[in-house]
Amino acid sequence: MRFALTAAVLTAAGLGVFEVTMSPTAAERVGAGIVFGLMAAAMALAAAVLPHLVPRLRSLRMTVVALSAVSLLVVALGVVIAGRQMFISVHDLTLLGVLVGFGVVAAMLFSVAVSGPLTDDLGRISATATAIAGGDLTARTGVSRVDEVGEVAEAVDTMADILQVAASVRAREEEARH
Repeated sequence: MRFALTAAVLTAAGLGVFEVTMSPTAAERVGAGIVFGLMAAAMALAAAVLPHLVPRLRSLRMTVVALSAVSLLVVALGVVIAGRQMFISVHDLTLLGVLVGFGVVAAMLFSVAVSGPLTDDLGRISATATAIAGGDLTARTGVSRVDEVGEVAEAVDTMADILQVAASVRAREEEARH
């Protein structure tokens, strides 16, 4: 229900922008409504299905790429449908398809490149947590970010600081007993 409502709101917003920017005819409104409705329905379906699939992906990088691909394919669907409604020639529609396809591939490669530092930092956090669990209380993440990954890295580093201080206090207390 939530996804259907979101799709309806997105369709209405798209039609609102279309109305203001294009001053469309009644037939153009119907055509745009169909395109926006199909795109919004596809995104709503993806939003309903992807959360169940994402935990099964083996890496965050693949998740980012999958989300980018779905988003871009929905945009490509809208472009192709709109192109068909505008009676674009087969040649021009093919060119449009090639350009959209290029954009999809380029954007997916971009998402792979952008997700690299994210997955690298998560790997550093994981390695640090493993080292701390193994007894190396000097291990630190070395991650410096202002987003949620940075917050997790800071929390792990703070935990390591606290554990290191506690271990030092415990060692001094044991030494004082002997």
